[in-house]
Amino acid sequence: MTQKPSNDQSGLELLQAIDPKRIADESVRRTVEILLNLVEYVRDRISQSRIIPSLATIIREKSSVNPFGWSWQPE
Repeated sequence: MTQKPSNDQSGLELLQAIDPKRIADESVRRTVEILLNLVEYVRDRISQSRIIPSLATIIREKSSVNPFGWSWQPE
């Protein structure tokens, strides 16, 4: 049975303790990395600290470096 964290700080400490590099299975490791990044992004948006750029900005920057076709180009 899993134990629930008593408050948000405990949950945050638990997430920060996860080290994806120690996960042997590549697909599970990548999934954990993506989920941890998502949690970090959502926390940034909820707290309104805006340290992490918006997803639209990230996609625009990445697509300018690695064009994926005309559908990614701004009009």
